[in-house]
Amino acid sequence: MSWRRSLMVVVVAVLALSAGVASAQVREGTSEGYFLFEYLGSTSAPWTKHPDVTLKFDSANLWGFGGGYNPSNNFGIDFDLLFGNSYIEGTGQGATLTQSSSWINGRLNGNWYPMEGRFTPMLTAGIGWDNLTTKVPGAPPIYTCGPGYYYWWCGYSYPSISETAFAYNAGVGLRYDPPNSNFFMKLLYSWEWFDTGATTKTPMMQGAYITLGAKF
Repeated sequence: MSWRRSLMVVVVAVLALSAGVASAQVREGTSEGYFLFEYLGSTSAPWTKHPDVTLKFDSANLWGFGGGYNPSNNFGIDFDLLFGNSYIEGTGQGATLTQSSSWINGRLNGNWYPMEGRFTPMLTAGIGWDNLTTKVPGAPPIYTCGPGYYYWWCGYSYPSISETAFAYNAGVGLRYDPPNSNFFMKLLYSWEWFDTGATTKTPMMQGAYITLGAKF
């Protein structure tokens, strides 16, 4: 059984179990802060400047933090920031070039919890941005100097390029709020798109993330 089918089985089981759980004011009117860890799978798309060259955005492990508010047991809104590192690989015309890259992602999401109880499936969707920074392929190091606190500093560095792209996402998963506790946990499978000008079509990355946090 594939992991995607296993996830669907878990969601259906939780729906069946949650149907008989009594409603409780477990989220309504609460704010929350959390840490999250996300895995994004790889994706690829043709390069804008040379359509015969394919850019592959390698898989990435991201970590971050965020906060949110739950106006009711069924709805919530949150904002989070994620950071991570990955690689970009360009393939075409018989050659392959790989460069390291760093990610800074921000997103504002709305959450829907069909069940009001402590154990509920959830749907999420939102918008944000993806900032991707990478060194210029093949560029030689440059010698730069700048003022420090006590003296000027000098050194070699590699030129880099950076792009901030509009992004949007959707996800499905589970949330659990343990009894007699302010802590909570979310586990989601997600789809994320970012409108980068570097490719001729919008790349889409699939992934999964876990959120651990507390309500107050």
